[in-house]
Amino acid sequence: MQTMLPVLLVSQNKKKTEMYITEQKKKLGIPDYNLFTVSPLKTEITIEQIRELKKELVYIPQGKRLVVLYSFDNANLEAQNAFLKTLEEKNDNNHFILVCENKGTVLPTILSRCITVSLDDHREPYLIRPETTELLTSIQKGDLGFLAYETIQKITREDALVLIDEIIVYYGKKLKRDTQAVSIIKKGMLLKGLLKNNNLNPQLTIDGLLIFIEKQLK
Repeated sequence: MQTMLPVLLVSQNKKKTEMYITEQKKKLGIPDYNLFTVSPLKTEITIEQIRELKKELVYIPQGKRLVVLYSFDNANLEAQNAFLKTLEEKNDNNHFILVCENKGTVLPTILSRCITVSLDDHREPYLIRPETTELLTSIQKGDLGFLAYETIQKITREDALVLIDEIIVYYGKKLKRDTQAVSIIKKGMLLKGLLKNNNLNPQLTIDGLLIFIEKQLK
């Protein structure tokens, strides 16, 4: 029986994403009725959606089954942890594709169980800019001052989304040793979803996130 490791599909191109999914579906011989998809509710994939998915996966399919989770980088931490348990329950009939724009916001424990496929040409590995590290370091030192003010004053919606992703990645690396990291990541994911899908003011959004971080670190 042909097996396939879970795929973390990094792509910002919807057309390429759908072409890849169609190719994998054909390659694995999966009929349309055994294709399941999960997309964010409003701003994020929730743990309730993962629980509903797990109920579906309990039933043994006739043939192979493909599960596609869109915008998995917008799944909250509870949802990602719940899905991790699903990945650990090996079943040769179940195949998974996790679609995301930024794999830096996906838990390392999930990344380690997936093969990463990038459809974006010339896409650089996700890095945190030095100025972002400097900003977050200054907040840790209790100095939410000039750097934060300068960042907030000139930030655009697109820049705000990039900064939130960097903050999530930064604190994702601290999960094992920093008890405040979980709360900061949750807040960042929530604000990222709201900023992407609602007409929020980017300056106020980043201001609120930086103040939240400061309070968590006190």
